[in-house]
Amino acid sequence: MDSQIEKYIPKGKIYTWKYTERYGKFEAWNFTLDQDGANSLSDLLDLMKESQYPSKKKIATTYPNRNQLDVPNYLNGKAKWESKPNIVFSFKKYEDENYWEIKENTSSIELRFGFAKLRELKKAIQDIPKGKGDYGIYDASENNLLMIWWNLEK
Repeated sequence: MDSQIEKYIPKGKIYTWKYTERYGKFEAWNFTLDQDGANSLSDLLDLMKESQYPSKKKIATTYPNRNQLDVPNYLNGKAKWESKPNIVFSFKKYEDENYWEIKENTSSIELRFGFAKLRELKKAIQDIPKGKGDYGIYDASENNLLMIWWNLEK
């Protein structure tokens, strides 16, 4: 792995959660971040894209609060949810460019992606501070859905 990626210290807040009672687009992991998180993750994805090696980076997440949960407003904000303390970004440089998978572990979710999905993820990350969202990133079978939401946090 590239030493720049190993040494990279991300900034900002990243929020991930999933609803425990869910259906449709709510059968997904949900993702948002703040402006500093967007800038930092964009830089990290650029480092991953430019690296000659496949790469992986684990980052601590922040538990969501009303500023994040009120955006999808699932079950009028009363839906039960859970989160993981970490998210892992795993660039699979030698996989198919459309490779996309979400793996759930005890203490993290891992986003595994090829080149095309890296670009899609970076665009989503840049959209969030602009107030864009309510769309997903998913694999060719429309599984492994990561819902993108804007953030009400100022």
